[in-house]
Amino acid sequence: MAISGRFSTLIERIAPSPTEVSTYSTHLRTISSAVESVLDINRTERIGSFSRGTAVRGVSDLDLMVVLSSNERKWGRGDTTSTTALRKVKDALSGRFVSTTIRNSGSAVVLSFAAGHRPVDVVPAFYAGPYHGAAEQFRNYPTFRIPDGSGRWLETSPQIHDAALAAEDQRSGFKLKRVAALAKYWAAVREHLILHSFHTEIFIASSGISIGPRSYAAILHELFRKLSDRGGRGIRDPLGISGVIPASSSPGGAGRLAAAAGTAAYHSAKALEAEESNNVPEAVRQWRIVFAGSFPS
Repeated sequence: MAISGRFSTLIERIAPSPTEVSTYSTHLRTISSAVESVLDINRTERIGSFSRGTAVRGVSDLDLMVVLSSNERKWGRGDTTSTTALRKVKDALSGRFVSTTIRNSGSAVVLSFAAGHRPVDVVPAFYAGPYHGAAEQFRNYPTFRIPDGSGRWLETSPQIHDAALAAEDQRSGFKLKRVAALAKYWAAVREHLILHSFHTEIFIASSGISIGPRSYAAILHELFRKLSDRGGRGIRDPLGISGVIPASSSPGGAGRLAAAAGTAAYHSAKALEAEESNNVPEAVRQWRIVFAGSFPS
């Protein structure tokens, strides 16, 4: 089998299973009902990699955004802090999911279903108003404020980012999101390595590396090289909504990411050279090094 066919096999292998999709649909309904029974909310919707179509089987969390009504915004004479909003949502969920481990991560309320194998991140949000940025095609799309991890609020718009990434994915011949999922899987099979999916998608889109007649292998190599060259640093949101989007948030995560990406760039370059020379076994061997033995052999 050619290298391109093996990448197609891997992409199919890491796509969320029907069971995962069904389970998360159930979580969406039950969590929304639990919060709505205690708090005044406008709606609950999927955000994150499941919403954008870049989720990886057994790896990606389900991210839900609970849009609280303006009645929940006030606290005393001012607006509530994100810490208070997180506590309210955590208390609401604790009353419904009494046998589920629930914790506050600082930016979301995390429910550990199935002994932590199917976590759900619940993000409280308030409507912030329509988008008035430079991207005119997104004028009047909604923006929201979500917890920034330090008690304050961070502006975001999942609807705008989803639409922008979907357009770039189409422009790339539907390679952008698949490469992002491959990169996320690459990080997942390595110990103590975190690569944020949102950063990966935005970076691929803004760098243009998925545009044109390029293979998954070539795009992935270019991504590894650029992640290494940048030292694992975050990227500023090109739409001007969410500030700097981090590549990795764990202590020392940026350095570990850059080092791992440098190694992956080296081996993926060797794989491309072998493929160019029609040495498929060597190309497979190099890609198996990149994916810690998880590349189709």
